[in-house]
Amino acid sequence: MSEFLLEASARIITKLEENGIAHAVAVRIAGEWEAEIARDYGGDRPYIGRRSGPPMEQRDAAIRRARAAGESVPAIARRLKLSRVRVWQILREG
Repeated sequence: MSEFLLEASARIITKLEENGIAHAVAVRIAGEWEAEIARDYGGDRPYIGRRSGPPMEQRDAAIRRARAAGESVPAIARRLKLSRVRVWQILREG
């Protein structure tokens, strides 16, 4: 089992116990979760990015304002370290 899954399972058990779930039940739930993740993602190396900066709603609003003010999509993407495709997606969503 990967170090990530072991750590995640331990955290799941802790949170379940903090919310009144019996230890044996928490361990069973975490074990089922581990098995499902291993089955669905085994062999993959998923990337979990670190979120920094303003909340996404604020960031998205700033992107729309910048575009409305005439800033180009490539410039916005460079400044915010996003892909141009993602900037276009955000603009279409809003």
